[in-house]
Amino acid sequence: MLCKDHQKTAIGTCQWCGKLLCKHCIGKTMAKKVFCMACSNDLSPFIQTLQLKKMKEEKEKQQRKLQYRKIIEGY
Repeated sequence: MLCKDHQKTAIGTCQWCGKLLCKHCIGKTMAKKVFCMACSNDLSPFIQTLQLKKMKEEKEKQQRKLQYRKIIEGY
């Protein structure tokens, strides 16, 4: 199957609109999800918020691990 814009082999599908995407069509990725350029622009604030939330959660997780390690090493 080919993307409509470049007539190249599609490597994915936009998770929002379902458009076939080649490597040149991909706008943004989030984990294993890909979005076309148009949807990336429309969803950019939402995607950015999710990415920031995930980064914050990961940082908090690392801080908890460090706290637990300090407690365990103190015994």
